[in-house]
Amino acid sequence: MSIQPALPANKPQSNLEPPGQREFLITSLRAASARARLLTNTFDTIGTSLRHRMISCDEAVAWLVEEGLLAEIEYRPGMSTEGGTK
Repeated sequence: MSIQPALPANKPQSNLEPPGQREFLITSLRAASARARLLTNTFDTIGTSLRHRMISCDEAVAWLVEEGLLAEIEYRPGMSTEGGTK
């Protein structure tokens, strides 16, 4: 005799998930969340280093390129502080 998991009344028996699918998806979501936090920390570190003049603008851009993150920011060489071009 085996015990079947309780199903909501509106959930048909044929839609049961394969074994381990839920745990795999939860683990994948946790990994994606950790990667997102790592990216956020990288952006914050580059920004803080730039703000405190620890690195130049060129070094910041090079760092972003090295990390493969330059495409993620709205930056174009020659931008003024107002966001337009000179």
